[in-house]
Amino acid sequence: MVSLGVLSPVRNSGFNGRNPSLYNKYRKRKTGLSVEGREFLDSLDPAIDTSRYRKKPDLLHRDRGFLELLDRFLKASDRESLRVPSSINERSFEIFGDEKFLSSVDGHAFLQNVSISEDFLNVYHTPEPFFFSSNSAYSERVFNVLVIENKDTFYTIKRCFFSNGWKLLSRDFSHLVYGEGKKIIKSFEFAREIGLMPDNCKVFYFGDLDPEGISIFESFRERFSDYNICLFVELYEELLNASFSRAPKLKGKQRVSDERFSRFLEDFPKGASERIMKLFDSKRYLPQEGLNFEFFDRVTGNG
Repeated sequence: MVSLGVLSPVRNSGFNGRNPSLYNKYRKRKTGLSVEGREFLDSLDPAIDTSRYRKKPDLLHRDRGFLELLDRFLKASDRESLRVPSSINERSFEIFGDEKFLSSVDGHAFLQNVSISEDFLNVYHTPEPFFFSSNSAYSERVFNVLVIENKDTFYTIKRCFFSNGWKLLSRDFSHLVYGEGKKIIKSFEFAREIGLMPDNCKVFYFGDLDPEGISIFESFRERFSDYNICLFVELYEELLNASFSRAPKLKGKQRVSDERFSRFLEDFPKGASERIMKLFDSKRYLPQEGLNFEFFDRVTGNG
């Protein structure tokens, strides 16, 4: 391998003491770009930046197949297909025969290497949809949206809304959304697809009273800071009143930062915030399932 120019000895590493003696360490020699490699890069579509591959032949060896596919796509129809927008997975399959490539870590790195943006490829991202129900009779200018963290409570409220009317604790709602735990932190992008914009809705959130539930809410509020997102304080107070005395021990090692916990408590009146602090100090929690069908059946509609 040394005679072929592939490896070179690390001379200060010493010999191994065998016969014939060899150096203890060898390093792979850097090789320049071959004539064939240079000709290949020269042949690619001008939109493809080849500068990184000229400096790093190993990178060219790794990405050559992707370069060939991208070049073929760009030349095939004089970029006609780029005039029509496609989802990122659709475009990825169209170019590379792999619908997940462009949204993968390797795909992002490849686009950086060739200096091609997603805008150039005319792609759009598709938000993960969430489960929701809507009130067809709602007529107010500003939509009131209720986001529920857990599935059981979502379905319980949904049943009561459809049976009794879309009013909960004297507040009218236009939409009921299943947050599905942490998923809401990403999936709420779908809100725009159903006409819920930052300037036409107010979002009320109800989740578990535990470190995880608080972290989910604060992450949700931070991620969508352009929306008016708040806690449904009255529901949390009802949860405290109904189940505080039998709050179970916290499961596992859940943590929420002091900053987020303090920000969460700011939304509550003094009495409720003190009870929440007492709950956390005792390493206990309250799942939102502490409010059951009987409760929601009583407080929905005109109840």
